Amino acid sequence: MRIRRKKIQYRLCACALAAFLTLSLGGCGKKEMTTQAPTEAPAVAEDEFRDSEGFVAVRDYVKTKTDQVNLYRKPDQTSEIYVTLNKGVDLQRTGILNSWTRVQLNGSTFYLLSSQVEETEVKWAEEPTVASAGKVIFIDPAKQITENKELEPVRPDIEPEYENTQKMEDVDGDGTPETEVSESVIKNTTGMKAKNAAAVKGVISSTFEYEITLAVANLLNAELVRRGYTVVMSRTDNNVTLSNATRAELANQANADLYIRLSAGAVQDVTTTGVMAFVNTSTNPNTGIRFQDNYNLGYDLLQNVCETTGVKRIGIYETDDMTSLNYCHMPAASFQLGFLSNADDDNRLNDASHQNLLAKALADGIDQYFKEKDEK
Repeated sequence: MRIRRKKIQYRLCACALAAFLTLSLGGCGKKEMTTQAPTEAPAVAEDEFRDSEGFVAVRDYVKTKTDQVNLYRKPDQTSEIYVTLNKGVDLQRTGILNSWTRVQLNGSTFYLLSSQVEETEVKWAEEPTVASAGKVIFIDPAKQITENKELEPVRPDIEPEYENTQKMEDVDGDGTPETEVSESVIKNTTGMKAKNAAAVKGVISSTFEYEITLAVANLLNAELVRRGYTVVMSRTDNNVTLSNATRAELANQANADLYIRLSAGAVQDVTTTGVMAFVNTSTNPNTGIRFQDNYNLGYDLLQNVCETTGVKRIGIYETDDMTSLNYCHMPAASFQLGFLSNADDDNRLNDASHQNLLAKALADGIDQYFKEKDEK
């Protein structure tokens, strides 16, 4: 049995990092999305088999030809958008009808314009590798449009203390408070954090963090599915209201084998650049038993991203102040994709080719984690 030694060369202590890890808060907003007019689909023979939806049934592989490719819930551009993909994402095609192509992703059926895909020779992972077989990966793209300042316990073992207070309220709406009402408020805020802090935005691009993290998460999702993993995402839209604790609880409910949070925050020192991973400490009362697994996961993600993209490796930061990590029942790590407060990082994080590299490197890190775990 091979025992993996704890890797210490890239660990950072709290005091060394505290000087520049003071997060900045940004405003909220949402970019408008545009749709493209349908174009003609590839010609199909009249006698080819059509299924109950009227689609000509096929089973092959395509990839997206452009950025901003929408996958719809129905073959209708006014229907709900499940995810927006960048150029070069591999998809399994199951049908063609007029200007629409039907594909499979994460075990569900979606639709996109046929003009936005082209055939590819990719070999779909119909027979998962040993590493990915039966594995469920939970991806949590950090932040959302709406900030939530309500408090929640940073760890599940912390019990909030409440007390009743009295206040006057304007019940009849005449502008004058005249009725005394009782309100339950948190008595002691120690060990409590905001459910979801405001998203930062790029110093150059003005792109919000929640847009960056979701874009990379979508690419990672598709890459992992291609490799044979099952993927569950905390969100597929920016307009959600999920607390950090809730996101981890969703991973627990999914019986995920790994939880990976993707972030792209900002710091006061605008020269800070690179990538880093966050994991819980070995003394964490809820997750300490999984410390080595958490650390190995963070290390493997960090190693592969740095080798693939060439970005600066900052290191692994051990902390018990990240709510989502504290609530996870499985190995978990938060991965900082870069710093939107740094001009170079901001430009990279908004580049489609860099996003694709990040997704593939993160998938490689996940493969490496399971491979090394199986070798122990």
